[in-house]
Amino acid sequence: MSSGQPWALEFGLGLDFWAAATFFGHYGITVSTMAGLVRDGKDAPLKLYGWQRAFLRWLEPRLSRQHCALALQSDVKRCKDALSIMGVQP
Repeated sequence: MSSGQPWALEFGLGLDFWAAATFFGHYGITVSTMAGLVRDGKDAPLKLYGWQRAFLRWLEPRLSRQHCALALQSDVKRCKDALSIMGVQP
């Protein structure tokens, strides 16, 4: 299933999901979202190690605040879309 986005954008998103799963142990959430959550002090549910939190704190200023906010919105939308496909009300 394609999202209709250019292949380079989809490839980048795939790499982002891979990095989130490989280095942070979280699936379906982007590194940018995690960086924003760390910045806002809302990362407790992620149960990150100190080195992971330190990396995200280092990364976040290199991303724009708007980028992290849009990443969060996109992650939530993908989650809701997946639930809808499965017939579960979000």
